Amino acid sequence: MSESLIFFNKEGDALNFNYNQFEERFEGDILFHENSSDTYKTYGLYVMEKVPSIEFDAPSRLSLNKFQLFNEWGFHFYQKTLDKQIIKYIEPVNNDWNFYSKWIHGDGFDSKFPIGTLVRFNNPIFEFTDDKRLYTVINSKKDAIMIISDVDNSTFELKYSSIYNSPETWSNLYLLNSVNCIGIYDYVNSKFENNLSPWNEPNFYDKFFFGKKLNVVNSKENDGVYTTKSYDIIDLLHFEYSTDAVQLGSNDLIIEVISKRDLPKIFEGNFEIKNNPGSTFSTIHFNNFLEVPNLKPGTEFTINGSINNTNFYRIEDISQFSKNFNKTFYTIGSLVIYNNQVWECVKDYTQDQVNNSSITPENSDYWNKTSFLPIRGILNNEILQNAQIYLTTNREYFLEIGVTASITLSKASENYKSNLENYGVDLYFENNELKADLKYSSKYTEVNFYKTKIDPTKPIIISATYCVPANLISKTIQKNERLIEVEENLNHELNYDFSKNQQYNIVFTDIDDWGIKIKINGQIYESDLISIYKGSTIDMERSIDRTLRNWLTINYVKLYTLGIVSEIDFTGNISNYQNTIVLKTFFPNVPISVKIEVGSKADYHVEHSMIIFKNTLLSTNNKNLIIDINDIEYPIESSSTSTTLSNWVLKYKSNLLEYGIIVNNINNSIKIDTKYPDKRLDIKVNVGKVQIPGDEDFYIKYKGIGNKGTIITSNEITLSDNEEDTRDFENIGLSTGMLISINNAGFVYDNTEYNIQYVDKNKAVLSYQGPFWGLTNSIDNSSAYTTIGFSLGFGITASYTPDFIKNSDLSLNHFNKTIFSAKINSNVKGVDINDISTFDKIYDVFYVQIVNCYYVLSQKKNTDNTKNLYLYKIEASSNKILKYIDLESESTVGTGLKIEYNRYDNFIYCLSNKSILIVDPIIDTIRRIPLDSTKDAKGISINQKSGYEYILYTDNTISTLNASNSEYRYPLTTTATVNSTKSGQLFYATTITLSGDFTGIFKINSEFSFTYKQDDGTTSGKTLTWKGKVTSSSYNTNTNITTIQPNYNSNTPLIGTTPPPNSSNNTITTSLIGVPNIIFNLKWNEMENATYLLSSDNKIFKIDSTYTKVNEFTITNLDTSFIEYEPINDSIIVRDTSKNLYRISNDIITPIKTTKGDRVIPNIITSNLIIDDSSLIKFTGKNDFIENTLSYTTTQPEFRSDWCINQYDSFLYIYDSNKLSIIDSYGKILKQTGFSIKSTNGDTNKLMFNTDRNTILMTKKNTLYEIKVYYDNTIEYKSQENDSVKEDLYGNLDPEYQSKDYFWLKTREFVRRPRENYVGEVPVKYYWNWLTDENPEFFLYDISGDQISTGTSSYTYEGPTPLIDVPLNKNPNKDISKIDIPEYQQTIFDRIEKSLDYINDSENIDSNPEAIEIFIGFKSEEEGPKSSILQMYKREDIEFSITSNSTNGTILEFETLGLVVPSSDTDKRAVIRISSVSDEYFTDRGLKSGQLIAIFIKDTTNQKDQYTSPNNGSVFRVRNVYSKEIVLDFLNIGYDMLYTESSKIIETGRTTYTTTTFKVIDKEIGRFTVYGQTEIEDFRFKTHLNNIGKNISPNEVFIFKEYDIYEGGIDWTFLNKKRKELLIMRNEIFPYVGSYKSIINAINYFGYNDLKLNEYYRDIDKKSSNFLKLFKVEIPDIFDNSVEGWTDNDYLKYTLPNDNYEGTNLFNLTYDITNKDGDITLNYSLDEVTIKLNGLKHWLRKNIIPITHKILDVTGNTYLKNEVGIKHTLYDVMIFKNKENMTPITFKLNEAYLMPVNSGSTVYNCVLDIYSILSNKMGIKPNNDFLYNLELPDYYDIKIRTWKTYREWEVFTEYKKGEKVIYYGSIYESAIDSNKMNSPIKWESLVFEWSPTANYEPGNIVRYENEYYSYTGLGSEIENPLNYDIESFNFEYPTPLIDNGDGYNWVVITEWRKINYEPVQTISEFRKSDNLTPFNFTIDANIDPFVTIELTCDNGYGLTYKDRKNYEIRTLKDLRSPTKYIENIGPFEPIAYIK
Repeated sequence: MSESLIFFNKEGDALNFNYNQFEERFEGDILFHENSSDTYKTYGLYVMEKVPSIEFDAPSRLSLNKFQLFNEWGFHFYQKTLDKQIIKYIEPVNNDWNFYSKWIHGDGFDSKFPIGTLVRFNNPIFEFTDDKRLYTVINSKKDAIMIISDVDNSTFELKYSSIYNSPETWSNLYLLNSVNCIGIYDYVNSKFENNLSPWNEPNFYDKFFFGKKLNVVNSKENDGVYTTKSYDIIDLLHFEYSTDAVQLGSNDLIIEVISKRDLPKIFEGNFEIKNNPGSTFSTIHFNNFLEVPNLKPGTEFTINGSINNTNFYRIEDISQFSKNFNKTFYTIGSLVIYNNQVWECVKDYTQDQVNNSSITPENSDYWNKTSFLPIRGILNNEILQNAQIYLTTNREYFLEIGVTASITLSKASENYKSNLENYGVDLYFENNELKADLKYSSKYTEVNFYKTKIDPTKPIIISATYCVPANLISKTIQKNERLIEVEENLNHELNYDFSKNQQYNIVFTDIDDWGIKIKINGQIYESDLISIYKGSTIDMERSIDRTLRNWLTINYVKLYTLGIVSEIDFTGNISNYQNTIVLKTFFPNVPISVKIEVGSKADYHVEHSMIIFKNTLLSTNNKNLIIDINDIEYPIESSSTSTTLSNWVLKYKSNLLEYGIIVNNINNSIKIDTKYPDKRLDIKVNVGKVQIPGDEDFYIKYKGIGNKGTIITSNEITLSDNEEDTRDFENIGLSTGMLISINNAGFVYDNTEYNIQYVDKNKAVLSYQGPFWGLTNSIDNSSAYTTIGFSLGFGITASYTPDFIKNSDLSLNHFNKTIFSAKINSNVKGVDINDISTFDKIYDVFYVQIVNCYYVLSQKKNTDNTKNLYLYKIEASSNKILKYIDLESESTVGTGLKIEYNRYDNFIYCLSNKSILIVDPIIDTIRRIPLDSTKDAKGISINQKSGYEYILYTDNTISTLNASNSEYRYPLTTTATVNSTKSGQLFYATTITLSGDFTGIFKINSEFSFTYKQDDGTTSGKTLTWKGKVTSSSYNTNTNITTIQPNYNSNTPLIGTTPPPNSSNNTITTSLIGVPNIIFNLKWNEMENATYLLSSDNKIFKIDSTYTKVNEFTITNLDTSFIEYEPINDSIIVRDTSKNLYRISNDIITPIKTTKGDRVIPNIITSNLIIDDSSLIKFTGKNDFIENTLSYTTTQPEFRSDWCINQYDSFLYIYDSNKLSIIDSYGKILKQTGFSIKSTNGDTNKLMFNTDRNTILMTKKNTLYEIKVYYDNTIEYKSQENDSVKEDLYGNLDPEYQSKDYFWLKTREFVRRPRENYVGEVPVKYYWNWLTDENPEFFLYDISGDQISTGTSSYTYEGPTPLIDVPLNKNPNKDISKIDIPEYQQTIFDRIEKSLDYINDSENIDSNPEAIEIFIGFKSEEEGPKSSILQMYKREDIEFSITSNSTNGTILEFETLGLVVPSSDTDKRAVIRISSVSDEYFTDRGLKSGQLIAIFIKDTTNQKDQYTSPNNGSVFRVRNVYSKEIVLDFLNIGYDMLYTESSKIIETGRTTYTTTTFKVIDKEIGRFTVYGQTEIEDFRFKTHLNNIGKNISPNEVFIFKEYDIYEGGIDWTFLNKKRKELLIMRNEIFPYVGSYKSIINAINYFGYNDLKLNEYYRDIDKKSSNFLKLFKVEIPDIFDNSVEGWTDNDYLKYTLPNDNYEGTNLFNLTYDITNKDGDITLNYSLDEVTIKLNGLKHWLRKNIIPITHKILDVTGNTYLKNEVGIKHTLYDVMIFKNKENMTPITFKLNEAYLMPVNSGSTVYNCVLDIYSILSNKMGIKPNNDFLYNLELPDYYDIKIRTWKTYREWEVFTEYKKGEKVIYYGSIYESAIDSNKMNSPIKWESLVFEWSPTANYEPGNIVRYENEYYSYTGLGSEIENPLNYDIESFNFEYPTPLIDNGDGYNWVVITEWRKINYEPVQTISEFRKSDNLTPFNFTIDANIDPFVTIELTCDNGYGLTYKDRKNYEIRTLKDLRSPTKYIENIGPFEPIAYIK
């Protein structure tokens, strides 16, 4: 391994060290850069290992094992707090056998193990003996926690009381641990069957092993990699209690709560007890009404923590508030209970049904909520802190008065949620259920729900001893939670981010020649249009079906390999053809994005959602309906619900379609679909009222929206054992932290790169990279599928490949031979039949796609033995019962028969023998239509296009119901009026008029017949029948009357000799047999929109949607019990009594040849008929010929059950006699016959396909079952190759490379931290030391902390690692108080040692390379070169001994082989053998090839005259290691020798035995020569520069741009070079001081040619709003002499200064933070700006810039590419009452020191110390030692302003215009030149401001706009001094002097102008309160010595504090300049002094 090492320096450069093969070590030179005598140089040596690429394949051995656990029901992450905590005491809570709760006592247990923590007993004690059993902390008190154990408290007391009552005998011996666990919630059901979906990891619990890595992905708090520590922990048990609205009904609800912990604690906190003298009750007062416990009158309780009140007490009786009964007078102080709370009357009033009837306690004028509880009896006054109130019973009851069931349950959850939280119960209302879930595992509380009826006129008494009569309606569910303990720390998290597969339902409603193109994840999957015609017209429905099947054929497997399952389905109303492509992800983490492309004439949509409204919502609301779609509101005025929704769709349908959003109204819903599923579609609904839980007015149901959720993965590559192939993952070199790629796996997403997180010989656990499939996941292992491989509507499934496919050129079909092999195998593997629910009796079951539910029509028996008809609504995707719909008593509505769905109105029609019950599936409303009470119905048929329903009765009559369900007609009749004429004695019919329900068009020559009753004068006249033929026929569409002309010239009397009953008009009114009066059966033909009726006399009548007869047919011996519609050919199938089958199509009857049948089922997929004939199944082909016949096991036909086709796998399912036969309807072959499944009682009523689960539903008497068939499918998937482009067409890296057609692995070539050996072997270490200690200038140092944090010494370092900001320190810390302080630890070592990770290390699994770091230091104060030798060693602590003696049979033999001459064996080697009978072995001791091993042989027999071995101390290199032999190489093959000897030495008189010790010695693997060189200060340069006064001092070296400001010493190498450079270019700088050239060259000298020089100009345009402000103007390209036209003189002389801008002699240096595009280009850190650039500024000022000029500032420049703004959107407002308290922060200016410290400097660095005003400790935050409750502000602002100093005005000094002075604290600017002896305050006290209303005389002086004017009176009198418009004050002229042609009114006389005091610097700093570090700023005492500092604190809620202080910082130098010239006054004579 050592020769694989590579070395880098800290810059990342590879070091060219050579590996000496002979010495087996690396050798090379390490060169330090030239160093200064004042600085340290460091060299980082980084050691890594180069790992070559590995390519591995083993086709029969390699496999992938998927472990991908999705969050389906909940993941719980339990956090470990502490372990090994001493248990002091264990006791049961009580002695009751009903309780299992125990207190575990220990110091601080209540805080160490919070409620919800999982704990384990470290050692067995009492019942706690199983370390696989964890306990949940469910309660706590001071120094104790409560758990629920397995032994009841009574038994525990009997068994262990003598022990636990003597804790001194066992306490402190037992420990309690908390654990880190991941919990998988509800992973099995109550039968301990897997509860996780097949796409999940249902058998995850069988896949764990110790050390298995788990990747947690997409959690909130716990993403990361975890190591399995224990996986066989006993499951946690959780308990959930629930009831639902169906069970409750309209009753009242009682909630019973039974505590299993102890007596319930219902309050904990502070309260006061008052005895209220004179009152009959005492009171307990709380802080506010919110704290008052919800206790009912009469509730008994006790107070824990009280001294004066220790008895049991009861709540005083308080009446329920009622406003509906007797008159009640409420006085102030009256108490009532209202809405389960106590209220106190605050105003006297009387209430009854007349007076104040509307007042309730919610009226604050009369009532307030109390903050006290009234207590029966007299208690003692007492104030309690942190006391508890406990009930005296463990049962508590809560009552909720019934409204509607949903509202009652919802209100109960709201009213009692907080009460049940006291019991650790989460009470909530969800999906029409009231649920009470225990928050923690174990059964510490029981919850029961009861229904009852409360008499509102009587007092309600519910207590622990009495409850009103009630019925239990609760359900208890136990949930198991699987626990996996992990090594790493978890954060507590209850994760319910559930995973759900994404699904897209793409519905096609039209299609054109473009076909279908669907872009999935950017790739197009397409199909051409396959047109199906009916005549000359395209049949769109079938064309879509066939095209979708073709699309699926082509693309199924491609998508499957991407983890996307594609299916076809039907969406909408009932149809026999598919119109939907369903795309579902295989796993929730499979990426999928979808775009659809169709032609311009085609249409489609993707299902999104449905908004479902209550039936009465909008009609009673009278407010607008607003539907918000993507933040745009679409309102509509409300009327009735149906009208409102219809109007809304009508109004916005076209608008929304422009956005690709399709809306439709279906009953009480709006269905929303989209054309762009990848686009946002957010929906919000506002119906104008607040939504009440349980009584919501609407809800939104979304379609197929998936969610990745939280995932736990641990996917593996596995390698099976093979005797011939001994390769394994270890010996090929796999390691943790290695990136490995999977190649050529069947699923695309498997073929990616992974990090290995765990590896052993046979498996490698992989990192999470996305969805993963194991190799056990074949392309179709989950279920069969319908259409694969070829087009034209014929699919290929399972194991069948048709002959024409096998024997033809596959390329002619869509069956792609390059993708599939021709053989596809599928066999039935197993069948599951599970009961969904049991009913009293099942009548029918029916699937309704629009709501994805199926409905069960059933009977429910009541307790009074009456029976109700019920409709159960069951969610098809989950088999969960959603709703029970009561259709009323069967005595009223009748017995159930059948369910049909009417596509016309989207209603469900439930037929009973007495009624039609119409159900809206959207909102489940019911409407009943009674049928003819004189007869019983038996069947129903619906015309799905007109909406008409035909009801068939047992007397074979029919009735109808029209589309609007408003006109019911029964029975249906047709009247024939026969007009006759007499010819002799014979009566002939002339015309026959038909009217009534059924009439029709009679064809010419068609026969007809009718009956009439002979009129013989009696009521029982003879019935006669006669026939005729039609000679003419007409039909009136307006009257629905048909008139026919019979043929009466045929010599056949039509009426005979009997005259007509009404001979006067010769008419007979009779029933017509030509249309039906007696109907036995009927069926609707969808394509023809006609209904076929089977009548008597072998007649079949065809009628249209208007009851008009279209045609009639006759079949001899017609079987009136059989009729089927066959949608493939749009025909009707009937049969005769001999079971011969006939097809009626296009009004033509044709027999289905050569077959008979008991029943027929059309197969839409294969376009043929399947006929059941006793035990034969027949398949029709073309022209109805039977193509195939199968036999299957069956009972007698009369006992045969139902059958159906599974549209998913196309198989035919036949079930009878508990046998399931499965037939492949494609291949027409029997897959399974008589497949036995578990017994189910009773005959089967119906089989039905569940399209949402691809299963079969079966009803059997009173039970609904689901049949799920599992297949053993294999499909050989072949890599696709292109004939024109071979793999090597463009070349391969290896000319011998061969492509693989199987799964294989490859790793990268990469580098890593060196690793060696495997876990369980001896670890390897590397260490470095110096060969000699002769050169202390070189040293090794380490700041990782590794060298000082190991060991058992008291001085072992315990602080943070790595060590930060620590000095170099040779000496170890000897102060035990500083073992955790980094600064005091040793950092320089004689030897540095580093441990290597194992190759399969389970902790270091990061694939990012991390080197071993070795740091070498060098510092020499002597000039010149130095060198030393650094050695690198490999160390393995392997040492063992083998002892020989007279009893153990162990003998070692030593010899050298390859020495005998002559001999063919010339391989000189040493061999050591162990005798074969010995128990000793060389293997498993850590010995490996290449190690250096020393042997030491010692005589262990003799005390004296000991044997001395010649081999003792010999060193060899290990060549081979065998169990009984090791082969060694000599280090010096020419001289070394292993002398022949034995560990048993037989000598004369004695036998000696020896002990041989083998020790692996340290191996030198590197030797490096380290060189360093030192340079000291060159005094020649220093002296020369000092002589000319231009030296760069050591203090100024930091100014250079390339100099490191953090270098503590002076780098003389650098400074010598820069001094030399200055000597060379000084003549380009200093002679030009004061010019641009000097500045340019100086700045370039310091290396700052990236700066910009700006010059300041002042705006002197008085019209400008920026008047007198400074403007910065860049001098372009001043530092870049490569620019064309560059010069070093004035750059702006042609533009600035000018009339508007004047020069200021101020400059600015600017550095760029960004470029002009806004990209960050900053080359300076903040410290460098402060130190370097400010240092440059001051150096330039001192040396280059003349005294008249100044660099004012240094600024950073940023370009913003876009506008920057702040947008604040207010979403919610919460108002809190806050008691504000803030401890302000203040400051002191404690020091100001010159910077840099040079003679003559006037620049000061000022230090501002920040501190709390109470702590009075600067820079230290307050701590808990203070008595004050310190609340520091959230943040504070520092604002510093500095002010310029000016000279005092001197009377004899002459001032120029613009010069400024200070006089009497104000600043004045000279307005004139030669300003001498003019006082600045000359006019201030003498003049007033000019006024437009004042009268002025010549000579008057005024002040206006800070100027002084004298009035002349020469101009217009109305003019002001500046000629302002007096009315508008608009500025007119720029000059103050006005010339109106007649002179001036005002003359300016200003000498001094008073100006504002403006700051020179304004510095602001915003800080949070946790930053109290000092703040630094600089001032120049000659420029701005006056400082104002202002600090403002803010607590973030409006409370502020401001502290302001002023300072003056002065130098000793006199700032005043000497007077330039003083004018002489005089001469004068001095005044004599008078004595």
